[in-house]
Amino acid sequence: KEYYTDKIMSNPVWTMAGIFADKGITGTSVKKREDFMRMIRHCRQRKIDVVLTKSVSRFARNTVDCVSTCRMLKNLNPPVGVLFEADGLHTLASNSELQLNLLSTLAQSESETKSLAVKWGIRKRFARGIPRIVDLYGYLREGRDLAEDPVTSHVVRMIYGWVLMRYSISEIRDLLHIYHIPSPQGKEFWSHATILYILSNERYAGNVTMQKTFVQDLFSHKSVKNRGQLPKYEIIDYHPKL
Repeated sequence: KEYYTDKIMSNPVWTMAGIFADKGITGTSVKKREDFMRMIRHCRQRKIDVVLTKSVSRFARNTVDCVSTCRMLKNLNPPVGVLFEADGLHTLASNSELQLNLLSTLAQSESETKSLAVKWGIRKRFARGIPRIVDLYGYLREGRDLAEDPVTSHVVRMIYGWVLMRYSISEIRDLLHIYHIPSPQGKEFWSHATILYILSNERYAGNVTMQKTFVQDLFSHKSVKNRGQLPKYEIIDYHPKL
């Protein structure tokens, strides 16, 4: 930010149109990059004439997103160019699209390689019996250790007890409201999905099943259920059962 601010401010024919940076957001999809999308809107509104960025990999790591976005900006009236400094590429120059295709493909390949390495590391930890433990209602978490929460664990037991008494989930939801028990999110009413999650989660029996879901597509980042596509790993009696 400091580099580009100084660069733009030191050029008398340029005016700063803004800094657009999505901190900690993946470049494999533009949909969740709020600042990137805001920059595109400003380009459409003729508030930006040229976009300065370090490299293609900083702009987008999805070949389709990168090329289509630059093409769309180039076709605006007046056209908006993107200057990739480290790559020595300006999208308004002739024959720039072929070079852009090549560089964006390399950036996408780099992301795919990193993604495979991360997945490999996670699955190796699972195979060694090292689970990923997240916060869980009814428990207190410290690192990968879960201990019974004296404040909320009795609520979990009540829910299971009502199920044994043949209460429906809707009836359990009403009982929780009658007893003024807030949901795990602190809301007045419990959702059907939250109660079903508690009743179907093996962790309340003290067990851990790893890789129940996985991210199938690097670019959509959508998590899908593991229905046998990948191995699952299970640890029995990992933590106290409720």
